[in-house]
Parts: sequence; structure tokens; C-alpha cells
Amino acid sequence: MRGRGSLRFGLAAGAVGLALVVSACGGGGETTGSATGGASETTQGQTVAVNESPPTAACGGEPIKVMTIAALTGQLSAFGSDLPDAAKAAEQSINEGCSLGRPLEVTVCDDKSTANGSLACGREADEKKMLALVGQASSPGGSGEGSEAARLPAVFNFAASSWDNTSPLSYPSFPGGLTTAGMVKVAAARGAKSFTYAGAELPSAKLSAEIGKSVAEAEGVDYEELFYPATQTDTSSVASQLVSSGTESFTPTAPALQPFIQSLISAGANFEKMIYVGGYGILKPKEVSELYGQGLRGYSVGSVIGTSVEDNPGIEEMKQEYEKAGVEFSTDLNVFAVHEWNSIHALALALEPLAKSGEIESLNSEGLVKAVVDHGEYNLPSEAPFDFSKPAKFTNSGLAKAFGEVRMFTTSLFVYELTEGKEVPVGEAQDVNEEFEVPSS
Repeated sequence: MRGRGSLRFGLAAGAVGLALVVSACGGGGETTGSATGGASETTQGQTVAVNESPPTAACGGEPIKVMTIAALTGQLSAFGSDLPDAAKAAEQSINEGCSLGRPLEVTVCDDKSTANGSLACGREADEKKMLALVGQASSPGGSGEGSEAARLPAVFNFAASSWDNTSPLSYPSFPGGLTTAGMVKVAAARGAKSFTYAGAELPSAKLSAEIGKSVAEAEGVDYEELFYPATQTDTSSVASQLVSSGTESFTPTAPALQPFIQSLISAGANFEKMIYVGGYGILKPKEVSELYGQGLRGYSVGSVIGTSVEDNPGIEEMKQEYEKAGVEFSTDLNVFAVHEWNSIHALALALEPLAKSGEIESLNSEGLVKAVVDHGEYNLPSEAPFDFSKPAKFTNSGLAKAFGEVRMFTTSLFVYELTEGKEVPVGEAQDVNEEFEVPSS
């Protein structure tokens, strides 16, 4: 495996038709656009892909079918709308070189930001005999019904739902709960004596808040929660309550985060006295720039590098693949798009040895998971390192308590400082077992 300072995935030559499908699950009798350039006919949640060109003979055989469950439409679409292009670019690169000996087929299923939509996606994955869920098994802020219904392993997934965090079938590389722990540690490193978790009342937020509470206790930080209904669009009263609480630090979570922070600014928030620590990539770079101009200062935490960090080798390669696939690349893409692209490539890396040995021909879900685990450490340029063969160990008592039953395979996070209108990385990934190095804004 190449190091963090070099490109991770070679760009292969050749031509092959894409197998990627964009599925609108949970609907009935509708027709949606396919990422292949063809059409996808959907009836009662079932999707038939119509490709413009079949795979070449050099990469024939039965496709390796996997699914991503994401919110492409609805209240949570800000987290998922960029994923189809990311999957398309990664899949095309992998299939062009036929490095797996069989074509890879990635279905991105739209859960429509609803539990019923998630359930429909999971049932489709089961009925169409997918081998695994990849990238996202549950939309951030969404439900885990689809993950359970699929009856499949999830690999390289974002840990959003209870299922993602606790199921023995789940192998998350993007741990939402760890991000919350990092937020509290950043606040503590800046000397904050109190921390408030403020946000929309979503299942994933509730889970993260409980983790934050345990970490805050260990750090000696007073901890409060301030939740409001997820359907509430006017957050001015919540913002006023948060500002008047006198908390010294906070993290906000909301389907639409920019309006909430603007409400804080309107309520007179002083970000020198009330330290902002957000989830990296939840605000898009354009939104960060606009809010910075209005006075927002602080930090963000995450395990994935965003497309605005243009000199990162992984981001550079992602951009090349987007251009080659004929899809628009932007420094304003959601961080979950980077994670999707990383996840599909990481899966291919894990499966390549099976292609060389010939075992890929009889690949099943169990064999896929074994290959993913046996790969060992994934040290990717645009994502914090993780290793599914080594469950994370926590020496911090608060972390050990918080993650006692949680599926966790990394202790590393990136810390970013909001400066000059951007989220700028503060060095390399930091270990949550150690004190964070956080500069004063």
C-alpha cells in the first residue's frame, strides 16, 4: 500500500461500460435518470438498469453487486446528493482496468430521507442479491431500517444509525460518534469548561450526544443537550436559547446547518467566548466562506478530507477520475462524496488479491468481508487510517465508557481551524487517546 503522501489508486487505460445504477427506492411507477447515461425504470421500488454500452470482453462475467443507501432527495439530501457522481467516477476507474476480473456494479439507492425509503432500499439489496452495502448503509441523520432489511454486511460505512454502530455485520470506517468525541476534546483543549450539543432531534444525533456526554465527564467539562424537532425550520428561538445559556463551547447539528448558524449570529453569538466545534464537511466550503465573513470562528473535526483541500493526493486523483468520467468536480462537494469514492476504491483494493488467486469467481458476502478485514490497515491520503482486523482500543476512561459496545476501528481524527474563510487542517490526523493540539483562533 502506498503511503499518505502518494497517489493511492492508479488511473487505468481502456474502455468499459459503467454498471452504476441510481435507484429511486420506495417509489412506484416512476422513471429516474441513471448515472450510466441510460434510464432506470422503477416499479414498486425495484430498479432495472439500462446501460448504453455493455462491459467489454476483457471485464466480462457476473458483476460484483454492492449498494449504497443514501438520501438523494428529501430533508437529508444535503448529505447524499453528491454520492452518485462519486460512485460513478470510482467505478469507471476500477472497471476500465478490470482489476477485479469481473465488473463492479454499485447501486446508489435513494432512501428519500424516510424510514420507509430506507426499508425499500434494504429489501431491494436483499432481493437483488447484493453482496454488501458500501459507503453508506444509513443516511446521516436517517434510520437503519434498510441496513437491517438487507441482511448483508456493510463495509466502509458511515456510522450513523444504531445498526451501523452495534451490528456485528457493520465495518464502519467513518465513525460519527468518534467525531463527537473529538469535538468535546477540541473544546477542552481550548480551555472550555462547558459544552452544549445543540441540534435537530434525529436518531444519529441522540446517539452521538450520549457519546459526547461520556467524553465530557472524563474531560471535566460540563455538558448540556439542546434538541429541537427535526421538522422545525425556524431555529431563531433555539439559537437565542443557546446564546443566552452562557455555554463556552458548542456543536450544532441540523439538516440545514447554515441557517442555524446565521440564527446564532443574529442572536448576537460571540464566537470568541462561545467556541464553535462542528463536524467537518457538514458545511460546504462556500457556506464556510459566507459564515466566516459574518463572524463565524472556531473548529471542525472529521475523519475524511474534503475536496476543498486541493493539494491532498487523494483529492487530486478523485478530481482526475471525475473529469475522466465526464462528471463535474467541485471544491464544494459534500465530504460524504469523498467518503463514497474512498470506500469503493478501498473495496477494490481489498478484493484485488482474490482476483489474482481466482477466488473472485466464487465471491460471496462472507468472502468479501474476509478480504476487507484481512487487508489490514487502510492508510488513505484523504481519510484517517483504520484497520478492521484491530478493533479500536481506548485508554481514556471517558472514551472507553462511550465506545464500550460500539463498532470502532480507528482512533484517529483530523482537526480543522476556520481561518481566512476556509476549514484548514491542523497537521496530520490526531489520536483521540491523546491530548489534541489545537491552535488558538
